[in-house]
Amino acid sequence: MKAIARNFVAAGGALLGAATTAAGQEEPPSVPSGIPLTLQEILLEQGPDAVSMARFRYVAAGLEGFGFAGVEGDFPVLCSDVVLPWAAVQGEPVGRVVISMASAATEFGTAAPDVVQFFEVFRLEPSACIWEGL
Repeated sequence: MKAIARNFVAAGGALLGAATTAAGQEEPPSVPSGIPLTLQEILLEQGPDAVSMARFRYVAAGLEGFGFAGVEGDFPVLCSDVVLPWAAVQGEPVGRVVISMASAATEFGTAAPDVVQFFEVFRLEPSACIWEGL
């Protein structure tokens, strides 16, 4: 995946890394639900020694009509088909990924009560995504 990256520092310097915008995505990923997805951004959170977490933030127009049950199967597919290949070419290992879908673009860390949002967390192994649901 080609990417356009920029550096950022969030409140108090707690979140350091890079953000990748949708401009770097060549084509939307195909998922079992068939919902059209647009990559909003990839956020990297820096841990003490390396990148500890990546956040793949997708916008899914019409998400409110699917509900979580309608897109639940999309998350492991996004992890295995998009995140694992991306992680394989990163310079530093990424331990976890949060994949999110939102019915509209939102600013990270800002409350958006009118926007439907779903999240799943996976631990990344070299060739597998391990779901870390609660």
